[in-house]
Amino acid sequence: CEEADMFFIPFDISEREVYGKSPVSQITQNTNPIKFLEYLATGKPILHTPMRALLEIEGNLQTRCITSGASFSRAVDSALFPPDKLLSDEATANSIALARETTWTIQAKKVDQIIQTLISSRVQPILSVPLTSEMAIV
Repeated sequence: CEEADMFFIPFDISEREVYGKSPVSQITQNTNPIKFLEYLATGKPILHTPMRALLEIEGNLQTRCITSGASFSRAVDSALFPPDKLLSDEATANSIALARETTWTIQAKKVDQIIQTLISSRVQPILSVPLTSEMAIV
């Protein structure tokens, strides 16, 4: 990773069907590549095809969405030769910060908080029946 100038996450965005099922573009749009966070942590530019999960990430990051050969060429140029060094440095810092905020531990804590909130807001049943050993599921 240290020697790479940029990273590329290519997915087929054509409308052809795969095995008679959903078009490739639908599969691609619903993909969330784990490599993205690994690449983001380096602060280096990431070129990717349109994927809903990546497009929903907001902020000034080192990411560039490509949809054609021409946009790929422009994205490579701007990644290697950023037109605004200050914005590029800010995007690098933002990318690294977002990757640090998106660890598995932090994600697990967020899920746990959601579960705890749901449990604590759960309506208590009107009639509470204690579980006896005869009722236990084996």
